[in-house]
Amino acid sequence: NSSSYSGSGSTVTDLSGNGNNGTFQNTSNISYSSNDGGHIILDPSSSSDYPYIVRSDTFKDVGTGNYTIEWWWKPYWTGTTSRIWTNQPNNTNPWPQHYAIFITNGKIRVTNWVVTDSTTSSGSWTYLDDSAVYTSSQYHSEYEHLVFSRIGTGSNNTKFYRNNSLVETFTGKLDYDDANNLADDNRAIGHDHASAFRGKLGIYRLYVGKGFTSSDVTTNWNLEKSRFGH
Repeated sequence: NSSSYSGSGSTVTDLSGNGNNGTFQNTSNISYSSNDGGHIILDPSSSSDYPYIVRSDTFKDVGTGNYTIEWWWKPYWTGTTSRIWTNQPNNTNPWPQHYAIFITNGKIRVTNWVVTDSTTSSGSWTYLDDSAVYTSSQYHSEYEHLVFSRIGTGSNNTKFYRNNSLVETFTGKLDYDDANNLADDNRAIGHDHASAFRGKLGIYRLYVGKGFTSSDVTTNWNLEKSRFGH
């Protein structure tokens, strides 16, 4: 949407009206294409200037409530761990409330704080894909619609969807209430080190207080799928 990003500058405007704008970092490795309705390309170099988009939201307002993280993307997985999305309010072990989403071994993987039946302690690092989805050293074959949704505080309250299909259901009861020490690269799309994300990003949305049902996922899938070649 050109009202969000016109194709120049370093600010991505939040269209929700909440002022949670994004800011490009290491802009020499970020570009824009008008194809597919417009998308941003993050293309890190081999050794430095890793590009990422700082999110002004900190996720602390989620608490134990509902949330949805949604995006359309076309990743280029390099074969090493790639950090897609990060919210890390603490910088010392055990990094409490560290919510991060990765591609590892060709599969989506989340940190131990995402998958837990406790409001205050971690669970286990978890692969949400059973088998490899992404092939190294090339763009994925298609754009994908990915959705992470938490509804309620009971067991199996969190779901991961890809292209309007439920991939995994798990328990995630953590209380996200800490916003200490949130450095720019710790509340970002991508990251400022060797595990930086590479690929194309067409849409990103964060909903606080709203967990998507399968019907909601389908609604947004249908609204955008033709734009991204489905």
